[in-house]
Amino acid sequence: SKLVAKVASDHEKPQGCTIVLPGAEAAFLAPLPSRVIWGIGPRTAEKLAQMGIMTCGQLAATELASLYHQFGRQAEDLQRRARGIDNRPVVAEAGLPKSISQEWTFNQDVNDAALLRAQVQR
Repeated sequence: SKLVAKVASDHEKPQGCTIVLPGAEAAFLAPLPSRVIWGIGPRTAEKLAQMGIMTCGQLAATELASLYHQFGRQAEDLQRRARGIDNRPVVAEAGLPKSISQEWTFNQDVNDAALLRAQVQR
């Protein structure tokens, strides 16, 4: 799902790679803090903590009626996401890039403003 892909991409940064196989989404999310779930900000996390819910696994296992009492219509979505279910579509961004950049690194640190200016203007 889109949610699990995002969480997995952040999980082992900056050098790691996390693979979550189909069917293992809930197990992957279970030990992680509830804040990794899209839609859970500081206030929602605080409400969850007051209910004793700190992890995605705890959120996934909580009775839906208890969540409804605290979060209303949002309860089902929160629990679904904690289980790795996210039906939001993945949409490719269209259009031209917003910026283009090029990087060049000096062999040694340079503090000479004139030299730096000359290199930037090349």
